[in-house]
Amino acid sequence: MEKPVSNEKLAYYQEFLEIIPMLFQEDVSMALADTKTFIDVRISERLPLNAKTGQAVPQGGAQSTRL
Repeated sequence: MEKPVSNEKLAYYQEFLEIIPMLFQEDVSMALADTKTFIDVRISERLPLNAKTGQAVPQGGAQSTRL
């Protein structure tokens, strides 16, 4: 797990990222971000994201690399 975030609410969601894949039968990719930076990125092999932890969120938001 990446370095914990300082905001209590964001830290809660970061912990929840561990559970989300268990709720789906299919692969899940997800990213947690504040308004500027990706805090945590979880990428499955079948659903790649064009995002990395610590990277700035591009204008318009995250984009999937799968079309």
